[in-house]
Amino acid sequence: QQAMQRHTDGTVLRGALEFLAAKGSPQGAEDDIIELLVHPYDDVKEAAVMACVALRSPRILDHLVRMIHTQDAD
Repeated sequence: QQAMQRHTDGTVLRGALEFLAAKGSPQGAEDDIIELLVHPYDDVKEAAVMACVALRSPRILDHLVRMIHTQDAD
């Protein structure tokens, strides 16, 4: 979680997201993951989506679904 708050490097962020996804628990990182869904780098966004799916946090998944529906409406 601290890595996502302190770093802007895409490789570090992607690695932190992959670690969280493998660990299986967001443990207070939900806001950070949600923020990274709109990161400028596509690989970071992709890792954030994969973390959302792997973690199955209702709050994160709800946010992801709302994002998808908003984009579909455009």
